[in-house]
Amino acid sequence: MLIDLTHTIRTGMPVFPGDPKVEIQVHLDYKTDHCRVTRWELGSHTGTHMDAPSHFIPGGVSLDKIPVSRFVGRGVVADLSHLEAGTPITPRDLETSLADCRTGDFLVLHTGWDRYWGLPVYGNHPHLSLEAARFVIKQGISLVAIDAPDIEKAPDNHYPVHQLLLEQHCLIVENLSGLEKTTHPVGWFIFLPLKAEDTDGSPIRALYQPCP
Repeated sequence: MLIDLTHTIRTGMPVFPGDPKVEIQVHLDYKTDHCRVTRWELGSHTGTHMDAPSHFIPGGVSLDKIPVSRFVGRGVVADLSHLEAGTPITPRDLETSLADCRTGDFLVLHTGWDRYWGLPVYGNHPHLSLEAARFVIKQGISLVAIDAPDIEKAPDNHYPVHQLLLEQHCLIVENLSGLEKTTHPVGWFIFLPLKAEDTDGSPIRALYQPCP
């Protein structure tokens, strides 16, 4: 059974401050053109999306250059839904979950913050501390995902957690939805970005399947 963890892309949907607004318009219609084609205007980090190293690292690899095998893998869900608004996620918060991880696994941070999607409080989410990011890298995690708009809270527009993870080729997925539907903390995850040339990020379809 596959569980969809993806926000639906629609006109006027929430976007990260400063990112392009989303608009989907009819370009061709059935009445005059005998078919329907829509035109999409959106940013590379719209909705449920993946960050490539090139998002923050000059000369970093773009998503189209990464083997597709990196987008599918075994993952462990860390239940952090008890954390309050704005709380830094510490190494201690992740110890139990990382004990179940193997080298190359995904770490999926379940804060429950997707319930605030579209509300001002959505931006005041629990976030990965730099110390926790170092801990994650030390454990050999290949991808970190979160059900919040950002993996970190960036002080003064600096992004040390993004920089650290992406420099170490640890991919980032943000804006997951519905992690409460994951029936087991260990499962298989599919995070498939579009294959667009030189892209720093991409909307993805995010799927989960529990391990048998």
